[in-house]
Amino acid sequence: MLNSATATLKLLSTASAGEFFTKTQLTPPKNDPALIKTCFNCKTSSTPLWRKNKEGELLCNACGLFFKLHGVSRP
Repeated sequence: MLNSATATLKLLSTASAGEFFTKTQLTPPKNDPALIKTCFNCKTSSTPLWRKNKEGELLCNACGLFFKLHGVSRP
């Protein structure tokens, strides 16, 4: 659960032709190591697609596809 120390809540409001719209944007603090996604297998933090293994742990695209095809973790 995010609290005010870990996230900034920004309310953006616009008025157009008598209508009032409110949008909520949740912005986590930058450079927080706890919020950086990393692959459980190879520890990379850059991938075009994040996947999950059977235990729900995050895998990068390469490790996720390898596991799906071969049934074992990527070396």
